[in-house]
Amino acid sequence: MKDKGKVGAPYASPALLPMTRMPLRLCLLLLLLPAGLRAAPGVLAGQVVTTAPITVHAGHYVTTPGMPAAGAPGVPVAGAVVTLLGRHTVTDDAGRFRFDQVPPGTYTLTAAQSQFRDPTTLTVAAPGTVSVPLGIGYYLAIGVSRYHDTEIERLDSPLHDLQAVSDVLFRAFPGRTVLLADEQATKAQIHAVLRQLAAQMRPQDFFIFYYTGHGGSDLDDAKRWVDYLLPVDSDLDNYSNDIRDQELLAWLAQLPDPHRVTLILDSCYAGAFFTARKDGLLPRTERTADFQRLRTLGCAMLAGTDAAEESVDTEAGSVFTNTLLDGLTRKRKQADANHDRQITVQELFNFAAPRTASGAQYFGEVQHPQLAAGDNPVLLRY
Repeated sequence: MKDKGKVGAPYASPALLPMTRMPLRLCLLLLLLPAGLRAAPGVLAGQVVTTAPITVHAGHYVTTPGMPAAGAPGVPVAGAVVTLLGRHTVTDDAGRFRFDQVPPGTYTLTAAQSQFRDPTTLTVAAPGTVSVPLGIGYYLAIGVSRYHDTEIERLDSPLHDLQAVSDVLFRAFPGRTVLLADEQATKAQIHAVLRQLAAQMRPQDFFIFYYTGHGGSDLDDAKRWVDYLLPVDSDLDNYSNDIRDQELLAWLAQLPDPHRVTLILDSCYAGAFFTARKDGLLPRTERTADFQRLRTLGCAMLAGTDAAEESVDTEAGSVFTNTLLDGLTRKRKQADANHDRQITVQELFNFAAPRTASGAQYFGEVQHPQLAAGDNPVLLRY
């Protein structure tokens, strides 16, 4: 007969038996001992700065003419709300912030300041020190009223509209601005500015491109549609000095984040840059290829006309640009459809499109603005 005292008896090492009799409270203390060897909560501190120099007047960050020098440092941003782990703090006059008692680890930190269009979100390691860049706007406005080729009709509104857009839209958020008017607006100079922008902008920055002048859309010798903007040195005999839609999209693709790009085109046939002509001369698919590229880039775009329409030009400014500016100034509460005190691309289009159509009708013309909303960026906060 088997020994009942041995069969099924658990293995009991003398070294382990005392542990099985240890009080539960003491066991828990022993299990927690290794945690005491970990790093204690520490400090995550840093500074919120702009991505490039801008002008500051009495606490207001304002747009500065001209491009910054390459590598020029930004300026501290006071009053930015910094958020970490559900905790909030506000930067001081030097843009500094500090969070105490932050457990070691990797976290998401967000900084926002109402004068700047977009918040910045970063992944940070704590404890440590971090610099948080707030993006600024880079603005390029081009207006051509008088062309080198005297056979190209002179326009009344571009120089007026160029300055008006700069005074209103380009001051909505702080940044850097370049205006190219008439003689300055050659194809080479426009491309050079865009290359310089691509080299200086950072991923947090946004870009607004405004063009007012002649636009073209016609069939070339190979019966292919050519859609283009006319710089001051445009030549009616060929397309070499024009800016074709494919060229402009390729230039914009070189910017750090094309999703932060907004195009505003106030010219004849501007809608041809991203829609198909409806006259049946070519299949829609051939004309929509450029629109698909635009959608892939993620740009937002406001065009003053459909693909086959002309833009109404007056001495008091173009109908389209004037309605845009109305929606950003004296009628901005009407444009702000959801009353959140900011106006998006979609809201401005919804405001301006019917008013542009009725304004053109007053002059006996037909004009229907077009929209590719992209990420629907904010254009104005008030």
